[in-house]
Amino acid sequence: MEICLVNMPLAPVKAPSIALGLIQAILQRDCIESKTFYANLWFLEFIGPIEYANLNIARTSDCLIDWLFAGVVFPDFESDYNQYLQQMMDRNFNLGFRDREELKARLLGIREKVPDFINRTATKIINSSFAPLNKGLRLTIIFYVYCFEVVKGS
Repeated sequence: MEICLVNMPLAPVKAPSIALGLIQAILQRDCIESKTFYANLWFLEFIGPIEYANLNIARTSDCLIDWLFAGVVFPDFESDYNQYLQQMMDRNFNLGFRDREELKARLLGIREKVPDFINRTATKIINSSFAPLNKGLRLTIIFYVYCFEVVKGS
């Protein structure tokens, strides 16, 4: 059995994931081949360091990264993104932006680019030299995203 571990976008980029390192060490101890891919570094490269830093200002409880990726996971679901963004900007002091419309446009722009990022990430993993992929084994990559809908008055 071989396992691909993927460090998700917006994970800290200053150091490797301790959690994935521990999982990989346990797998290695049990003679299970694994490889870690750092999608957080690829996402940083994809959207740029300024946008990446701005996204990291948001509170985790606001699920900004989940919102950015939710459109791919639930393409037919139409949420009131204006209400979500308004509440998120209120709670996070506009992520350092003075102009809310500019911030909203930037966030919507990133959300529109996410499908391309997922395709690029999947392609990098599939085209890597990692053994299970070269043995012709089927690989399924799932970006599991929790989607939160902002409820009026909550």
